[in-house]
Amino acid sequence: MRAVAFNVWSGQRPDDLRDNLLDLVEDAELPEVLALQEAKNFRGTIRGYQRVALDTGHRENANTILLVRNTATVRRAGFLQVDGPVWVGPKHGIKHPPRVFPWVVVDIAGDRFEVMGIH
Repeated sequence: MRAVAFNVWSGQRPDDLRDNLLDLVEDAELPEVLALQEAKNFRGTIRGYQRVALDTGHRENANTILLVRNTATVRRAGFLQVDGPVWVGPKHGIKHPPRVFPWVVVDIAGDRFEVMGIH
């Protein structure tokens, strides 16, 4: 099972971002799970993958979105929200809510895997 994490730069135009991700995915020989980090503003989909956006109702906290190849079977999915105070980024002074970490349990070629995005 291949899981690949990309740190998404959301400053790109949506079409450019999608094209760049497709190029990276093709170079990585289609990993079964993609973790898109810093993906708060990514609204796209990638051909051959199902979006497991596990942060419904918590989008303002989302930091990672998981995508799973259509050839895998999603058994369970959810998110873990870490309790804690709002914190201030040390470099830019922006306030951030407590983190949300998406997770998924998938069956791939007869084996079961649990994946959590903890960026």
